[in-house]
Amino acid sequence: MNNVQTLYSDINPDVGKISPYEIVRNEESIQKSILTILGTRKYTRPFRRHFGSYLHDLLFDPMDDFTGERIKTEVIRSIEEWEPRVTITSSKVLPDYDKQLYYVELNFIIPTLNNKSVSLAFNLKTST
Repeated sequence: MNNVQTLYSDINPDVGKISPYEIVRNEESIQKSILTILGTRKYTRPFRRHFGSYLHDLLFDPMDDFTGERIKTEVIRSIEEWEPRVTITSSKVLPDYDKQLYYVELNFIIPTLNNKSVSLAFNLKTST
């Protein structure tokens, strides 16, 4: 039996797709929350119109280092606005011109989980 205390839990949005688990806990719950924040377009939630990010809009911009920096800024801004349980320690956004995507890597700590250090990496596909 796992003796780790659960401070955070949530329904797993990937259950049945890529995960057999219905509930995610602690840092995995926070990682899913961050992906939900970044994957939700602003003004699409009826009762939380300002929830989400503007990442989708940036993916229509020319693929270059400047857009990569704007994506990095939007990722940080969105997480700081909507996920108060984390403190971002570093972030990186790298364009992959051949695959037409941006590689995003976030490192953050979770103060309420004994300053647990967590890394989260994902790709953002451009719309070109």
